[in-house]
Amino acid sequence: MLAKVRKDPHALENVHISIIICDREVRVICGLTALETFSLPPLRAPDSGPTHLGEALLQVISAAATGIRRSGPDQKGDWAPLLFVMTDGKPSDTQAFDLA
Repeated sequence: MLAKVRKDPHALENVHISIIICDREVRVICGLTALETFSLPPLRAPDSGPTHLGEALLQVISAAATGIRRSGPDQKGDWAPLLFVMTDGKPSDTQAFDLA
């Protein structure tokens, strides 16, 4: 994915990447980083255990609230964020969220 996106000059100017792992605990492996300076860190996931996806999504919401520039009369805002979720199972923390 990185190799493909890096070939797009428009993406090099606009894309930022963040990696959050949600297993036994939620960890921000890499905060929002410009594509041009992003380096994929080594990733390790445990063989088994919970998947705290809900807690990770709260982390994403928090990062978006502070890291995304809104458009205003004096500035052009950021593009709408895209979220890609890759998981090996279903969330373990659904009881904490209203799924209706």
